Amino acid sequence: VAAGVGGRYGINYDATVGAAMLLSTDSATAGVDLTARLPGRIGSFVGDIAIQQPFVSFEPLGDSSLRMTMRGNYVWSSRFASLQLAGLINHNGGILAPISQALNGAGNAEFLVLTTRERASARINGRFPGSSIYFGADAVYSRLSDNSRAVTLGARVGGGLPYSIGWNAFVQTTESSRLPRSWSFGLGINKAFGTSSASLNYQHSDGQQRITATAAGNLSDRFDRDTRYDVRIDDSGAIGLAVARDFVGTAIDVRGSLSQSGELAGFVTARGSIVAGGGHVTTSRDIGDTYVMLVAPPLEHAPVFRTAAEKPYTALDGDGVAALSNFQPYRSNQLRISTENANLGVEVPQNVLNERLQPHSGYIVDVAVKASKPVRLVANYPAASRAWTRFALTGPVNVPVESDGSFYVESRELLDDAVTIIWNDGTDTRRCSIDLAPFARDIADAAINATLQIGDCK
Repeated sequence: VAAGVGGRYGINYDATVGAAMLLSTDSATAGVDLTARLPGRIGSFVGDIAIQQPFVSFEPLGDSSLRMTMRGNYVWSSRFASLQLAGLINHNGGILAPISQALNGAGNAEFLVLTTRERASARINGRFPGSSIYFGADAVYSRLSDNSRAVTLGARVGGGLPYSIGWNAFVQTTESSRLPRSWSFGLGINKAFGTSSASLNYQHSDGQQRITATAAGNLSDRFDRDTRYDVRIDDSGAIGLAVARDFVGTAIDVRGSLSQSGELAGFVTARGSIVAGGGHVTTSRDIGDTYVMLVAPPLEHAPVFRTAAEKPYTALDGDGVAALSNFQPYRSNQLRISTENANLGVEVPQNVLNERLQPHSGYIVDVAVKASKPVRLVANYPAASRAWTRFALTGPVNVPVESDGSFYVESRELLDDAVTIIWNDGTDTRRCSIDLAPFARDIADAAINATLQIGDCK
């Protein structure tokens, strides 16, 4: 049993600081973390410090003394390559995974070996200019509680071939003061078939080898009914099957496996989030530490797109609200709301398509979409005069008047305190004014494209 609480404060546009506390039947954990966008193009930094007081002994440590972990993560990227440096130091033994989950969200949890005292890692990723070949390298240093040390080095490379075929390869070696040096390497090839793909992978590690075949893809490629599958089988006869179904506000995951010995296992999970903010409440799939809340009441159920994607990411709910996650903090993120099926006359003068959102980690960015609210007004004045009506003056805009005495206003914000009707009477021009004050509430509350009687022309 565990319970946690946390919060975050924005120091300025470039930095936030957060704090979290987790209480369980085994221990108490408190910590702070910092996210910062460094000046210019130097990169971004995420770091945290956590202190844990165990209530029980954890073997093989055999004590319940105070423990501390410090972690930092630095990321730099350019057009051709990216660099990620990460470091972690533990004092007096290992830190359990729930600490990382409490500070950084389950998506960034790092499961550590219980007896690790210090651990540092570095990673570099990149792509060769003008080609589809990518590369990467990793280095990890660890010191265990018995003062033994281990260093792991790895490299990987991959790319594309004709006919939508991809390939990849990796090699890794580990040298430890307790164990002899170990080597592993692997090769893989994959092929895309529309919304599905198949892959075949070979891995050799210290004299043991494994061949795995995988098929994965989408059974239903709709954002509100997205169904994915994943089937795996290896040369030992073990089989794994996973089916996931995504809805607008919920995701359901069903997984099963059959081992070489014939043992069958499986589980079902359902995930989702309830988001409240700005007087609105909506449901969403799993949200991370950084997410955006869209508010656009005139565009109920409208699809929402990420960047220039052809497939919608989600849709606004019945109140015109949606919460979107998986944003990159301190990076440019683009959104747009589809107005293709909007009601007649509804326009979004400042759609978020061209907005470059750069949310902070831990922030809710409320992107309010302002949409015009058209309305049709009907004035009451002599029918004989209507045939000669020229236009109605509504604030700064002149709009034509129909033969029934009605006129269409694209946005209620254009309406002034009064409307002036102007018509021709022979060679004379006549006009009358209608006070809109008595109808102000009716106009504001009327549905989009509603028709309202506004009174007599005097």
